[in-house]
Amino acid sequence: STEGMLDEVGAERIVDSFMQAYVLGRNMSELTRQVVDQMYSRMDRILPLWQETREFLRDVQQEVAPGLSTFSFADVTRIIEAVSERYGQHQDGVDCEDIQKKLLQLEEIGGTGRIKLRDFYASVKEHHFWNFKEHPEFLKQAGVLDDSDPSSPRIIIPNYFTLPSNCFNP
Repeated sequence: STEGMLDEVGAERIVDSFMQAYVLGRNMSELTRQVVDQMYSRMDRILPLWQETREFLRDVQQEVAPGLSTFSFADVTRIIEAVSERYGQHQDGVDCEDIQKKLLQLEEIGGTGRIKLRDFYASVKEHHFWNFKEHPEFLKQAGVLDDSDPSSPRIIIPNYFTLPSNCFNP
């Protein structure tokens, strides 16, 4: 019997909705259809890397339930459990790649491996780089701030990139 079965699009929608609720800190059991539809329509704006996240979800779905065209509740549950187990590692990779691109975009001309501190902070407003808000004292203590020229302190790109809060991979 196919009663209670979902087609592939329906299964994907449930997995996507689970992930949307997860990244937005929402309780799935409290969501109405209207709220789910609103989240779904806004995710590209809310989470800039949503399409990469969806690719990850599809990859997990193919690994956990290869070749299925209809999905039972148990199938979807297995997919969501696998997503839950693997998401942290996936997100670390996506975030690291995103941070690296942004840092290199801001790098001083000439490949110095450095970013002027004022450009680093200005990027939050000018480029919507929400990542770069750490206090200068924290950056100095962490060995990220080159203040050898006090009139023009600079971020040391490799040191910033490998901070534990960014992309440190022991």
